[in-house]
Amino acid sequence: MIELIDSLLLVDFPSGSSINYHNNKLYLIGDDANNILVMDCAYASQKTIPVFDFADKRIPKPEKADYETSTIVKVEGKECLIVLGSASRKNRRKGILIELENQEDIKEIDFAQFIKRVKGEGVHDVNMEGCAALENHFLFSNRANDDNPNNIFIVTCSDFWTCQEEAPVFIRNITLPLSNQTTIGISELCYVESRDLLLITLSSEVTSNTYDDGTIGDSYIGWIDSISRKIHQSDLSLDGMLNLSDYNDVFKGEKIEGVCVESIENKSLNLHLVSDNDQGITKLFRVKMIID
Repeated sequence: MIELIDSLLLVDFPSGSSINYHNNKLYLIGDDANNILVMDCAYASQKTIPVFDFADKRIPKPEKADYETSTIVKVEGKECLIVLGSASRKNRRKGILIELENQEDIKEIDFAQFIKRVKGEGVHDVNMEGCAALENHFLFSNRANDDNPNNIFIVTCSDFWTCQEEAPVFIRNITLPLSNQTTIGISELCYVESRDLLLITLSSEVTSNTYDDGTIGDSYIGWIDSISRKIHQSDLSLDGMLNLSDYNDVFKGEKIEGVCVESIENKSLNLHLVSDNDQGITKLFRVKMIID
């Protein structure tokens, strides 16, 4: 069950692509935004973290780093936000690492060598739109499109960007619990450690490649239980998947790009979702999700 609690249209922040919760703050990423937006859980802006310095609010599509995914990782005992490009083009195989206690400390990451090895494992149509850190592993999701209708996970080590030539690369096939004439692609991952639960956002979009946008359809939240035990399997299936539009019309035409967990109460997860309509419009949604 999904219950909508609140929503907000962000007029001044473009192309929401990922969201993370840490110490009562939300960190919002936009795939063509100059800044990371830091908000409280009531959606009041707190500050911005400058990342780029383009003149316009939206970075031009050919030039953007396409920061599609992010998660919280521990580096030398410190909690950091890692933000990564989709790797769908050469200029999108980069990212940043921000120490959350000292947000002036921003390190650049180039993971082109890792992507070269991913391609060597047969993933030729690279479009990394989701990531999550769990235990000693780092998990990517590669988004499907009409010409390449298979979503996959790429499993590697928790510090893959520091050892790209040696980091393990394991490919996991993902089976969705329903079929649709329109391709459904994974757009973000979120690991809930206390439940050993992987949350997955998905959306349908009519596009034949990793670059062009297409007509937006429905968006979904899926999940895999006991993910740390299943991550070693070559084929994975979702344990459940909900169409958001079935629960509230506000989600119709919204391409959900990111999810994070603020709190858990019994079977209820308090989540924040972010959407992007491919025209630079970002919306936030606070929802309550109950998984039986």
